[in-house]
Amino acid sequence: MTARHTNYSQSALSMKIKRLEQELDAKVFDRTPVGLQRTAAGNAYLQFLATQQQAYAQLMRKLHGQKMLVRIGLSNSSLKRYSSVLSQIEKRFSAQFDYVVDDSATLNNQVLQGVLDCAITTNPLKHFQELTYDRLAEETFAVLSDNRYTQTLAAQELILYAIHRDCVYTQTVLAWLEAQQKQVTVKILPSPESIRDFLTVPQTITVLNERLVEAYHYTDVIAHELPISQQRDTVWIARHSTNEVLLQIKKILWQLEEDIQYALITDRI
Repeated sequence: MTARHTNYSQSALSMKIKRLEQELDAKVFDRTPVGLQRTAAGNAYLQFLATQQQAYAQLMRKLHGQKMLVRIGLSNSSLKRYSSVLSQIEKRFSAQFDYVVDDSATLNNQVLQGVLDCAITTNPLKHFQELTYDRLAEETFAVLSDNRYTQTLAAQELILYAIHRDCVYTQTVLAWLEAQQKQVTVKILPSPESIRDFLTVPQTITVLNERLVEAYHYTDVIAHELPISQQRDTVWIARHSTNEVLLQIKKILWQLEEDIQYALITDRI
């Protein structure tokens, strides 16, 4: 029942509860004949979340009516993942958000230069001391080819389609292929929607965040497992700042990934 309410599988839900208890160093639930019951620690944590929500509501009332411009950089995958909640935040802050969609390296530099106030993207290869890099979530990328060409990676010459050449995913896969002495031609396409059609060509692959693969319902493709890590962090990039608006946006997004899900679990039981 709880797993169904939270849209998680039982194993995923159990893992989240385990992580929460590890972070709190306290047991949050007890198993009883009638199901899971919150412990004293679980009740205290739920109260903490309620306090946080009250503080946020007070901030919204304080900021209501203030129109401000926030320039936000997003990768294609973070745009898909966070656009809805960012739209809600924009309305609640009575703010105006300007969005820029680009690769992680470009967004990283634009935050450094002050072109953007913040960015949500894959952890870039280069970090600047002037900026903070706060982890929001863990992402996985996939290397795909048409499922008719299961031995695509065995070819010596390959075409790699990507959305951005400087994307961390693209650079990671390109470095691995070149280490295997493959001859790789990188071709850039403007959007993930168009990539699927190009995979019908033999010896062609693409690299995409798995959330984009799910979002665009790719079919008739095969995912290749590489002997390298295909996981990366999604991070919040901003200058060291006490800007209350930016701090609260980051906090809300972090809670979207962590606290809000735990709140749903405890509220449903």
